[in-house]
Amino acid sequence: MTRQEIVDTYTITERGTISNPGKFEGEMLYVVAFYERALEGFSDRYRQICDSESVEGFNVTAADRREFPELSGKRTVNLYYRSDGFVIEVNRFR
Repeated sequence: MTRQEIVDTYTITERGTISNPGKFEGEMLYVVAFYERALEGFSDRYRQICDSESVEGFNVTAADRREFPELSGKRTVNLYYRSDGFVIEVNRFR
C-alpha cells in the first residue's frame, strides 16, 4: 500500500501511528506497507518463533524513506506477528 492508501484507509495520529482498533493499532503507518510486502513474499529475513508467531525483516531503501519520511535513520523494519493476529514493529531481528 502507498502512504496515501494507508492515510485514506486508517485514522493516523499526529505522531504517525494508526489509531483504528485492529492488528495495526498503535503502530506507525509504514508498518501496513511492510506487512503488505510480506504477504507478497518480499521480506528480506524470516524467522518462525513457534507455530503461531514469527518475525519478518525488511531492509529500508531510499524509496521507502521518500514514501515514509518517518523511516529516516532506520536501516531495517522488523515485524513481529503475534498469535492473536496483531502486527508489531520490533527493534531487533533475533
